Amino acid sequence: HGGAGDDQIYGNVGDDVLIGGAGKDFLVGGAGNDVYQYLSVSDSTTTERDFIQSFEQGHDKIDLSALNIAFDQLVFSQQNGYINIGITNTDFLVQVGGVSDFTENDFILNAAVIPDPTPDPVPDPTPDPTPDPVPTPVDAITGTA
Repeated sequence: HGGAGDDQIYGNVGDDVLIGGAGKDFLVGGAGNDVYQYLSVSDSTTTERDFIQSFEQGHDKIDLSALNIAFDQLVFSQQNGYINIGITNTDFLVQVGGVSDFTENDFILNAAVIPDPTPDPVPDPTPDPTPDPVPTPVDAITGTA
């Protein structure tokens, strides 16, 4: 976990959570399923952007859940062989090496859920006081040998 300055954080072997905090941070998860977590849009900006090296798709994740955004608010651009990830209408920007394209599966997001305009009816929790009648048999079947 980094502080307010420019940090170098190495996860090495294992499943790590790397949080750079504010400042221009250099983050390397190493082997394992690593999570690069951002708690504020000011953690990585256009003037002090973080650099994530060795991001492994299918294993690592970029956690933006604290920012309450959806995948369609992310903006991707390429620069000098790296991918920049920004967020629409913010100064947030992080640069990632070793990846040519991102999918929604590469992120942990927690955007506000839009409520269902036609929710399913909720069943009445009180029991029915009148039980169903016992059915009366209509036909009889007799087997012979």
